[in-house]
Amino acid sequence: MAGAAAYTSYAHQRESALQGGARAVSASLWPLSVDGPLLPATVGLLKPSGARTHRTRGVVWAAFLLGIAVSPAANVAAVPAWAWTPPGRGERPASTSHQG
Repeated sequence: MAGAAAYTSYAHQRESALQGGARAVSASLWPLSVDGPLLPATVGLLKPSGARTHRTRGVVWAAFLLGIAVSPAANVAAVPAWAWTPPGRGERPASTSHQG
């Protein structure tokens, strides 16, 4: 499941970078710069504290939370605009009344 989520995230962010005008190589590296810090941050949070300082723990948490905030934002940015029209606006449905 994590692999599917990682692939989808990568594909969305790469597409977003391409739509934004990035070249192919830059677009391919962009998702790694966004989601990349999540892996070491997650590992850092899962490891026992040991000799780690309070400051180090804070940096790991900051990297993790930043990644959690930026990754979904980048994925949402890759979604095409919806052409949704609220009910009551736009075209009216065809009349169902019969004249006869």
